[in-house]
Amino acid sequence: MGGGPVRNTNLLVWGVDLVEEHLLTCAGIPSRPPIAAKPLMYIAEYSINAQKTGKMQHIDFLKDWQNHPDVLYARALVQKGQKVTCVTDGMPTWVCELMVVKPSVEEAITFVKAIDQALDIPIV
Repeated sequence: MGGGPVRNTNLLVWGVDLVEEHLLTCAGIPSRPPIAAKPLMYIAEYSINAQKTGKMQHIDFLKDWQNHPDVLYARALVQKGQKVTCVTDGMPTWVCELMVVKPSVEEAITFVKAIDQALDIPIV
């Protein structure tokens, strides 16, 4: 099925629950879900890595986006005080993930990248 938001992405965009379809197949029931003729919505999902190695000072940096009408979620993947690593120092730490919705996938991608650029991630 894949990791991360794969299930939710397919459910939101195509109306198909991959978990449900997998369970039907495991039970020997043919999987023939109704699939939308066109996307039900256009989304972009984005996971953001630590841009420097250090410690997270807080996770409030997402609060301005968490209630935005075009943001399905903006959630931290780390805790306050947690050590995070940037790519130049090893395996990078994902600090947060975002999912947004817009009238087109191009607009969604542009919007989620703009949020990334606007975030002030407090790593010291």
